[in-house]
Amino acid sequence: MSEQKQEVENWWAINVPAKLDDVWNRIKTWHKTQDVLPKLITSLEVLDDKADGEVGAHRMVNGTFDETLRSIEKGDKHASFSYTIDHAKGTPLDAGTVYVTVAATATVDDETHLKISVRYTAAEGADDMTNAVYSGMLAGYKESCTKK
Repeated sequence: MSEQKQEVENWWAINVPAKLDDVWNRIKTWHKTQDVLPKLITSLEVLDDKADGEVGAHRMVNGTFDETLRSIEKGDKHASFSYTIDHAKGTPLDAGTVYVTVAATATVDDETHLKISVRYTAAEGADDMTNAVYSGMLAGYKESCTKK
């Protein structure tokens, strides 16, 4: 009997008490995300010759998540990058491509609203996994962006 897979869209959000430019300069790194999220990312291997932040840059995170940077943009009040998880060996997310967008928006009180949106087809257990990963990612970004 085959395992039931479902199409899922979800998002997580948090406010960071720092200006957009400061947050963006910290989170936009693609090849150095391990420095920003050391509690979540234990290893990061760059898999091509593309520059950090160059669309198409390819990496392997924690020996499990094969990821490709798909877009990156920055304006005065908003910035975002998106990537795909092309394979997630041995996890409930290894049922198809996972689409992830990290968006940062300036607020009127000099904070930054961070939102992570995720769309995927996955097997049972994926919701618990994505909740832990992306909640942890936001908490790590907030901690990293507010360190003195």
